[in-house]
Amino acid sequence: MRAGARASAAATALLLATAGSQPALADATLFAGAHRSPSGGVLGGVALGVSLPVGGIEFEFAEARTVKGPLRSGMVSLLLRTPREPARLQLYASVGGGLYQDRGAANGSAGLAGSVGGGILIPLPGPFGVRLDYRVLGLRRSGRAERPQRVYAGVNLAF
Repeated sequence: MRAGARASAAATALLLATAGSQPALADATLFAGAHRSPSGGVLGGVALGVSLPVGGIEFEFAEARTVKGPLRSGMVSLLLRTPREPARLQLYASVGGGLYQDRGAANGSAGLAGSVGGGILIPLPGPFGVRLDYRVLGLRRSGRAERPQRVYAGVNLAF
């Protein structure tokens, strides 16, 4: 083996050996839960996040099936969290904004939405985790009188 090939193989081996010790740069969560409001309902959705050492940004799409009809939202949230370490719980707080579409209103409605909440990420072996989350939503110009709350659990994959 030539010197250049050996150096390349050694660099690749070093990169592979240390890659597992680096924190995840992104994650995805598939979630389901309860849409808590007077109209009740079930909730499902997906979130994609980009991580920084103690914070991050998350993009979330969710749909709640309520008695009054479906309520969809697309949110962008800023996260502040404890450092992610193997075998340790990670707490986080979130604040965000985005858009909603309410198909349950008399003529349907859409507008701006805000959210605030927090949760916990419970690590599992490998890149997986369980995420428990609570959010309160504010829907501007919605035909709904309530302020919806979301409680959900999700499967998280760090990559």
